[in-house]
Amino acid sequence: MMRKGFRALLAGWIFFSLQFIGFSQTRISGTVASIPSGKAKLIFEYFSEDGWKHLVSLETSPEGSFSLDATIDHIGQYRLRIAPEPDRWGDFILDVKKIPATGLKVNVDFKDLKKLPIRVEPSNEHDAYSMLMPAYNKLSLNPDSLNRNGIDYLSRERDFFLLCEKIKKDFPTTYTAKVLTELLSSPITTQWNDPSPVADSILVFNAAHAFDRIPFNNHEIVFHIGFIRKLNLLFDYYQSHQLTNQYIDKLMARALLEDRLAAFAFRFLLEKMIDYKNEEGLSYLITWYSQDCSENDLVAQETKNLLHALENCKPGNTIEFLTLPDITGNKVSMKDVFAKNKVTLILFWKTSCSHCREFEPMLKQMYQQYHPQGLEVYAIATDKMEDQWKSEMAAAPVPWPSVYLEYASRKDFNKRFPVPSTPTIIAVDQNGKILRRLIQRSKLETILLEMLEETK
Repeated sequence: MMRKGFRALLAGWIFFSLQFIGFSQTRISGTVASIPSGKAKLIFEYFSEDGWKHLVSLETSPEGSFSLDATIDHIGQYRLRIAPEPDRWGDFILDVKKIPATGLKVNVDFKDLKKLPIRVEPSNEHDAYSMLMPAYNKLSLNPDSLNRNGIDYLSRERDFFLLCEKIKKDFPTTYTAKVLTELLSSPITTQWNDPSPVADSILVFNAAHAFDRIPFNNHEIVFHIGFIRKLNLLFDYYQSHQLTNQYIDKLMARALLEDRLAAFAFRFLLEKMIDYKNEEGLSYLITWYSQDCSENDLVAQETKNLLHALENCKPGNTIEFLTLPDITGNKVSMKDVFAKNKVTLILFWKTSCSHCREFEPMLKQMYQQYHPQGLEVYAIATDKMEDQWKSEMAAAPVPWPSVYLEYASRKDFNKRFPVPSTPTIIAVDQNGKILRRLIQRSKLETILLEMLEETK
């Protein structure tokens, strides 16, 4: 009896706790009318941080009706998608605190699923959201709007700001009004009152104050695609004006107020610095913010491993020497290869990497030109299957040492070498001292000449 009583008490406590933290098992039912094939596979998804995540899926009846249960645990952007058509979807805002016990009703026509808001009943968000998102998509995604530096585009940004102000006035209690209007719109400067406003001045003002509008006090902004879009647009501006360190400071100063946002922002910046091969920005980010984020329990282990590897391979450090087999099985020592050359490019690649294939002709040309001056390449294949690499090497041999890192021996590899993607290039001198850990392929020849000069 005691055990049964304890189980009942425990079950009640779990149920109360789940309700308290906002989890809700919700019945979603409705109809997708006019499906060409009579029935379809429906996929419900939610946006989180940098992509769409699966929530639940099922097939409709031949008449297009459906009913399912899903766990809704946060307010944010959700969508209904028809598989396998990637563009056949409609999105909506759900607030876990406002879902009625009777569930949600979704009645939509197949032809209306075209990347626009759809109505979910009952929903006091729909009217506000359906005003906001079509205007935002037209502004941010229209190919004609991609020149974001002209006064015409900026005037459309101003008009969008005024629309956001109207939505805030007409629908004050909605998530759309309280959060999304601030997140998606750009600040408005008094320079618009000038007879001939200057685009450059407006851009500078927007960039300086855009972070002030983003509601960093609400971590649920990561549950709408507008947040990652905003960060990317602002990054493009700061990067193009050589103000990357300012961008890092502005973002991290605000994100550090909330652990989840801090974890996301740090990972976002780390990936940006690596993607753009921005050594200065990477060093700045690691120097000033890695300690805070390393101690954050919400920072993924994968990110911590990458951070450890970047520290391990910091310019000036000595690379960890490897000895790996070539296609014949002979062991090729990194240390021996380095000792015979002024500069060695350690190339991490794999046969399935299209960027590696595009890069190879350029590397061969540089190798032919600069190998006599002291250049070498030590290519490490990271294919999962060794046979795939051997077949490639037999069919298309290369003039430099090419070795294979056996899959089974890659324990802690991601902590030792920063290789989030391929190709990755690390440059070392004849003693294995790291000269560069991030090299843009388009700038490789210029950097190579600098390194050859440095090692004279």
